[in-house]
Amino acid sequence: MDSTVKPSSRLVLTSILSGSLTLIFSIVYITLSIIALIFRFNCNAISLDSLTTSDFFIIQLYRIYILNEECLLSESLEGVTSDYSVFVLTTITLVASLVTLVAAVVLLAAITSASETSYLNIFIYGYIGVCVCSLIVDITFGAHFGVDLTYLTNQVDTVLSEDPFQIYSLQMLRLGAWLFMSICLKFYIGHLVNIVLLIFLVVYVIEYAKELNVSKHSIHKLGVVKAYESPIRNDVCNHHCDICSQRNRNGRAGSQINYGYSNDEEPPRSRSPVRNNMRPEYNNSVPVLDRSSSWQPAAGSSRPFTYLEDVRQRPPPLTMPPSPSPSDAQWRRDRWQSGMPPLPAPDYSPQGPRRLKSALKS
Repeated sequence: MDSTVKPSSRLVLTSILSGSLTLIFSIVYITLSIIALIFRFNCNAISLDSLTTSDFFIIQLYRIYILNEECLLSESLEGVTSDYSVFVLTTITLVASLVTLVAAVVLLAAITSASETSYLNIFIYGYIGVCVCSLIVDITFGAHFGVDLTYLTNQVDTVLSEDPFQIYSLQMLRLGAWLFMSICLKFYIGHLVNIVLLIFLVVYVIEYAKELNVSKHSIHKLGVVKAYESPIRNDVCNHHCDICSQRNRNGRAGSQINYGYSNDEEPPRSRSPVRNNMRPEYNNSVPVLDRSSSWQPAAGSSRPFTYLEDVRQRPPPLTMPPSPSPSDAQWRRDRWQSGMPPLPAPDYSPQGPRRLKSALKS
């Protein structure tokens, strides 16, 4: 791909914002996951002897959701997510956070470095895929605590125990389930902002990919004509120049040079100056043959075509009779021959009606 195509400012800004937000959340969740895994296997982290009312909320959540069930202080509650499920989901969250951290660092390094611009769209696509996978993990983890929140809410509404400690314990667990669900979903606002940035990032990276696809084709750079022109090799050009110079020295092919196409790389000019300039070169390149000597007779031989010089030996020219004019030919009549009786004069006087005799009368 062409690395000269620079990404738009919108793409750069969106990538920096989304990458920075993902980088911060990844660092925070990596820290929280490591702390949860460390305290899971530490059975002596707390002591119930020094338990105070202000620490009851954190201790209760730690004993039910985090502490290993093999420890003595561990506690389980039916219908609530077990500590082992929390351990598995915490491990997955840690791995996902590490991957998103690496993806965010690579994205920020690529978007701010001009040397890695050619692979920017690949980094963005990978970053978007990692963020989507991390979102799925967070939703899955938060769904478990959402189920616990619904279950504990129903337990508080249906319990009829007169023991205030039990009701208080259920209230603390319900508040803890809501807190863990909010932490898994990055307090809702984190995922919401990142999803909006990812949507804009997808739109901008598609536009950037289209620009790369357009710029990498030679037909869009050089045009329709120059895109299919093959480069002229120097050895072929030198070979043709040697042949042309050799033929010109022999005096045989000077007239076959068309100077009108010698500089086809230059802008077009009028053809008339080229033709005028070509005529002297053409006349100079072609030798003029004097054929006047061929009409002279050789020594001791008779003159050729001598009858052409003697008028008496020429055949008489054929004379055509003059053609009469159309008016004379149309009204021309032969005269009457002598001795013929004259024609009577025509009688144009009116005559009476003629009576027809019937054939039946006798």
